[in-house]
Amino acid sequence: MCLIVWAQDVHPQYKLIFLANRDEFYERPAQPAHEWQHPAGVIAGKDLQAGGTWLGIHPCKGIAALTNYRNPKLIKEQAPSRGVLPVQYFLSQQSSLNYLVRLHPKSTDYNGFNLLLFDGRDMMYYSNIERIIKKVDKGIHGLSNALLNTPWPKLERCKQALSRQIEQHNISLEALFAIMEDTWRPPDELLPDTGVPREWERALASPFICTSTYGTRLTSVILWDKHDRVQFVEKWHATPCQKPGIRTFEIKMHLYE
Repeated sequence: MCLIVWAQDVHPQYKLIFLANRDEFYERPAQPAHEWQHPAGVIAGKDLQAGGTWLGIHPCKGIAALTNYRNPKLIKEQAPSRGVLPVQYFLSQQSSLNYLVRLHPKSTDYNGFNLLLFDGRDMMYYSNIERIIKKVDKGIHGLSNALLNTPWPKLERCKQALSRQIEQHNISLEALFAIMEDTWRPPDELLPDTGVPREWERALASPFICTSTYGTRLTSVILWDKHDRVQFVEKWHATPCQKPGIRTFEIKMHLYE
């Protein structure tokens, strides 16, 4: 994923409202969300080039989500795929905290990443750039291709939009998808400087990205209610300007039974 915003324990009906965009080159092959055979029970999209995922959910483990950290100077050409990290978590018998503790010593083998793990109680965050395991406070937060809550304009815009929807008691799928399908672009003076050319900083600065070769490939909404029932809805954008396909999954979580 490349843009995630969420609200934990700020709505009377939901433990978690989780919105995410995955941005990628259109030519990179991938499957939309589906139930995996291995690890059994996982519902996630799959990167067909490297075999991992960017966002998944398992009824006995919770949610795992990944974003890349954008800094071309830090790229390691032979690094293993970051997409294996959510899969390894789902395969493990460890708690989210223990998994991150085990990951920490070898995390620098990978290119820069941010990893979120939500087990129905706690949202855990780890980046191999900062290299600190954190339990995220309840509230509204966001993550893009920098560290947690780095105030990039698109991230702040989406967090504020989610806050407004919660205040207005408008937690409809239509309203939540609209937050992430926003093509607004900030003025140049507010663009981050991540080491990519200026024209790419502009293109990547919108919540929903659309260029001829790269863009938002899918948008996901996860609603996790107070009875541990989860609705996972995904819009799949295969190519620019194509009408998206929509997939919906209803999941009963079994984390503490």
